[in-house]
Amino acid sequence: MSSNTLVSVIIPAYNAAQTIKRAICSVLNQSYRCIEIIVVDDGSSDDTSERVKSFGEQVHYIAQQNRGVSAARNRGVQAAKGEWIAFLDADDEWHPRKLEIQIQYLDAVPNLILISNTDVIVRPGQHIAFADIKEKPIFYIWEHKMFLRRNKINTSSVLVKREVYQAVGGFDETLINGEDRDLWLKLLYDGKGICIQFPFTKYHHTGGSLSHDVVRRFHCDLTLIDRWDNRQPGSLDVNKKVTVREFCKIKYAVLFTMIFKLMRLGYVADARGFWQRLCDFHKKEHPFLPCIPWVLFVTLARVEKFRKRVKHGTS
Repeated sequence: MSSNTLVSVIIPAYNAAQTIKRAICSVLNQSYRCIEIIVVDDGSSDDTSERVKSFGEQVHYIAQQNRGVSAARNRGVQAAKGEWIAFLDADDEWHPRKLEIQIQYLDAVPNLILISNTDVIVRPGQHIAFADIKEKPIFYIWEHKMFLRRNKINTSSVLVKREVYQAVGGFDETLINGEDRDLWLKLLYDGKGICIQFPFTKYHHTGGSLSHDVVRRFHCDLTLIDRWDNRQPGSLDVNKKVTVREFCKIKYAVLFTMIFKLMRLGYVADARGFWQRLCDFHKKEHPFLPCIPWVLFVTLARVEKFRKRVKHGTS
């Protein structure tokens, strides 16, 4: 790919005055220079706009009423001029060579429509420096079915071909959670994507994130999974690439993991609700076989709790 190929960087921002400059500076410091930066202010009530406008013509600023992060990202893509789109959340930041290395892989691996990378998680109070790149990182190819189990991509790591993004409709603005995973599933259904095994992205972990509402997130995850059941009307698996056996195996595993995690977190009532969903699904798929009993999850949770006590030397 030519070094003159324009990459549009989309940064959605909502009350991001404390972090937006850090994010923008990490883009301006990129070794790959053919970029445009678009910040979409999603109805902020702090001085996000003043912080962004201080960069002058280096940043294209768009303001909109509060409609959510998916709408902000989609609005940014609508205004973008680049052939490739990169996303960066307002509280995250990039390694200075992030785009340069990703562009190199577009030349090395044919027919790519999406590139991601690993990240480093930075918790409040931590200061972690980016690692030096000593050799070209390895990569692996994403498989669509991986994302039926769980999300594996941090949005701030993604470089995606704009025409393909637009062809699948961008981020689903009706979803309150899991909109990123939903998009990766749509993109990778027919498209080719890779993950570079190097932490080019710092993901700043904040306690107020929507992802911390684990019960709501689990409900959204099940909704996303069910969209790919090709036995159902309107299934997204129009070419029946995911067999019924594979789908059932994945959904069993996901439900089992959800129940066990909720038990570990102490959300027993919610866990029992998801166990009931497991039983309903099992009864539909295997009406003559008994479902996994609730007492098994209770026992496993107690064993795990005891194991942790022994490991940490507590009684």
